[in-house]
Amino acid sequence: MDAVISHFQGRIRRATYWLLILMLVIIQVAVGWLVSPFVASLLGLPIWISAAGRRLHDFNVTAWVSAVPFGLGFALGFLKELVWGFR
Repeated sequence: MDAVISHFQGRIRRATYWLLILMLVIIQVAVGWLVSPFVASLLGLPIWISAAGRRLHDFNVTAWVSAVPFGLGFALGFLKELVWGFR
């Protein structure tokens, strides 16, 4: 599984993609609940970019498109922490 997460080139099957997304959701919910959503966003970055970027290659789309949703989530999480304070 480590090679699937840390490898950023090529393509992946649909089943592998959804397994990585499930793992990402579980990690982000757990860390967001225990620590903070800001830290959860930082930990989810490599998994998201790896999975989404390689899946986007199947549609001949650049992997940089996968950074847009993460960037928005990161910014919204940061703003939430600024408004309600860091724990």
